[in-house]
Amino acid sequence: MKHRIFAAVAVLFVAAAAILIPAVVLPRLQSRPGRTDRRAEEIATGIPATEQAIGVLTEESRIETLRSYVRLPAEIKAATSVEVFADTGGTLRAVSVQVGERVTSNQILAHVDPSRPGSRFEPSPVRAPVAATVTGVHRDIGDRIATSTPLFRLETLSDLEIVVSVPERYLAAVHSRTTADLSVAALGDRSVGLEIKRISPVLDPVRRSKEVTFRPGATARGIEPGMFGEVRLLIVERRDALTVPTVALLTRDAREVVYVVEDEWAVERQVQTGLIVSGRVEITAGLNPGDVVAVSGHQQLEDARAVRSGGGQ
Repeated sequence: MKHRIFAAVAVLFVAAAAILIPAVVLPRLQSRPGRTDRRAEEIATGIPATEQAIGVLTEESRIETLRSYVRLPAEIKAATSVEVFADTGGTLRAVSVQVGERVTSNQILAHVDPSRPGSRFEPSPVRAPVAATVTGVHRDIGDRIATSTPLFRLETLSDLEIVVSVPERYLAAVHSRTTADLSVAALGDRSVGLEIKRISPVLDPVRRSKEVTFRPGATARGIEPGMFGEVRLLIVERRDALTVPTVALLTRDAREVVYVVEDEWAVERQVQTGLIVSGRVEITAGLNPGDVVAVSGHQQLEDARAVRSGGGQ
């Protein structure tokens, strides 16, 4: 008799559980958003969500320094460039120097004969106003010249300037401590560090730019006046920026989101972004350092989707 009563009670308990669990537990699960919906779907369909898992590659968000540069064409000039004129007009009788020769201040470069028909004068010397290198000889012996005729060009090849026209939109980033470097074909992969020498106080109204002059650092060997190069100018520097690869960023309903992978489940996170540099995007809100985000295979993801994850490149 006791056995029959016990069996009847057991049957009633099983029947009650079969009714109560779907009626109470399942609605609660279904009322929760996100991953719990997938759990509820498993219970309702009997098909494990992991069988529909999407394969993705992942990478951890990290803290780093982001630097944004602008590249601008640059002209290399001698810091001192002087055109030399004669004190008197006449005939150029002698030239004492040639291109490439280094001269000292007050050295005689040429003689001009101011004689005219019926009058004869001693040749007048043409002297170097500064110590420099002769980079141009503009007239030949026997030419008639005036005091407004340039005869020579002298330049200080050991003292160079790098001149760049900086567009108006970048001028806010240019100041006495602005970081820049120069690259030219003659240097190959080597670059030269630069320091700001002066910033023009006048904005070119046509080009909407200012002329900025740099002086090269100690590694300037191999560059010469007349060369053209490229200056890389630091515009923005963001220290301790939280970043992820730009490919991790997706747009959902006009929102920027990434998918964080937690225990083989994708969780959608809305984020706010900042600087983008060289394939990395700064995340200013929505992520924490070390969060694992999907970077490949995530375009078809949605919140609370099961994933099979692997490390990124």
